[in-house]
Amino acid sequence: MSEDNFENIETIIEDAPDIAPGANGKAEEKVPSKQADILIRLARAATLFHTPDGDAVADIKIDGHRETHLVRSPGFRKWLRHRFFQVAQSGCSNDAMKVAVDTVAAVAQFDGREMPVHIRIAGHEGAIYIDLGDTSWRTIEVAALGWKVIDEPPVRFLRSASTRALPVPESGGSIELLRSFCNLKTQDEFAVLVGHILAIYRPDSPAFRIGCLTRSAGSRPAAVPASASCMRTTTKSCSRVVGRSCSTGSKMSPPAVTWWIAPISSA
Repeated sequence: MSEDNFENIETIIEDAPDIAPGANGKAEEKVPSKQADILIRLARAATLFHTPDGDAVADIKIDGHRETHLVRSPGFRKWLRHRFFQVAQSGCSNDAMKVAVDTVAAVAQFDGREMPVHIRIAGHEGAIYIDLGDTSWRTIEVAALGWKVIDEPPVRFLRSASTRALPVPESGGSIELLRSFCNLKTQDEFAVLVGHILAIYRPDSPAFRIGCLTRSAGSRPAAVPASASCMRTTTKSCSRVVGRSCSTGSKMSPPAVTWWIAPISSA
């Protein structure tokens, strides 16, 4: 950690008032105020901005890579607590943290630039960016001339507690390798499936794409679940099953079942 990050921190710790007159005229400890001042100064290491909806966001550096967190999120608070511990070798109070976070959020709102954040998929200047979800916060950049894995994309992604890492892509191979995992009768059906999967990864499409897979009454029960599982695996963390319905089949056959698979909004 550079010395610039801790410039004058020692002075703040030494000079901040430790006591203040209480309501009864006696001296009382003023620890939260002192700690809040330190936390606010430490937060200057983050790059603050806000979303079009007014949410305060921070870019922070952890182990050499960039992460993006909402200022009021547990991730940002943990990062700030750790920085405080590095300086003071002690913990900070919850009251001090609340004052500091509220202040940092105000700075992000009024002094930071406005910039959108995304979940898993984003578009920028003709390229598509896919958050790998790994611990290094890497991103896949897909452009007209090819794709590559990059460390710091021009867009910002947020993550939830349920975000899981995608496999790192490799060059070569063919989309036809997916065919054997899908229980489809014709090549046209496979083309529709591939088209739906690719559409989920398009951030600029105005349509809310929903894939509908139906198993007719009397068909093998595992037919549709296999294809649905294939779609969910290839669009991991970008789609979800949003509905299921059944119609009555005959006494000798299972009922017809329909699954709907929809993309998760990336904005």
